Amino acid sequence: MLEWYRTDADYLDILEDTKSLFRYTAQQISGTAQLSYQGYRVDLDSDWYQASLSKIYKQYAGWDPVQQFDADRFDLDLVEKIQPSLPKNRRV
Repeated sequence: MLEWYRTDADYLDILEDTKSLFRYTAQQISGTAQLSYQGYRVDLDSDWYQASLSKIYKQYAGWDPVQQFDADRFDLDLVEKIQPSLPKNRRV
């Protein structure tokens, strides 16, 4: 886990920082921006899929935690429904 803060930055700036960090790390380790993850090839130079929390929860768990938050259900659905359903060959 890594956490950092940056002044005068919004979440989109932090997202770009994160993408750059992943690309740089992959490049340093393997000499390319491509990784192998659980048998899938992931190209970190390709477009990154972006979706809101609401969209992901509605799609995979059938409810919107932004509209009606339930802490117990949020964690349970994340582990049991959302994470197993996310595509393995895309950064979601």
